Amino acid sequence: MSDNEASPQSLDGLEVEVMQIPVLSTAHITKATNDLLHAGPSAWHPHWFHHCAGYEFGWFLSVPTEEFQQATDPAPPADIQDIMAWARKHGFGWIRLDSDGSVTNELPTYAW
Repeated sequence: MSDNEASPQSLDGLEVEVMQIPVLSTAHITKATNDLLHAGPSAWHPHWFHHCAGYEFGWFLSVPTEEFQQATDPAPPADIQDIMAWARKHGFGWIRLDSDGSVTNELPTYAW
């Protein structure tokens, strides 16, 4: 198990799985990608990520395997590909993109 996968913990005597989700800045996606996410599932291919949930300041995105994501036509936008590759590299199964999230030097940023 990766350090970032769900791990069992005891909370008030109840065994629950707890997982880590990095919070990255929405500056790591382009405005065009943000608009695609806002448009909903009909605007993007389901293999880009298994699940996508928006909220007031950003998005929760599941991280598919590289093979699953590459089996898409059209391919995901380059910014989504970069974020998913970063997440897989670091062992994360989910990413939270937030307008106040962290900026990493490992990913490009976009002004919008």
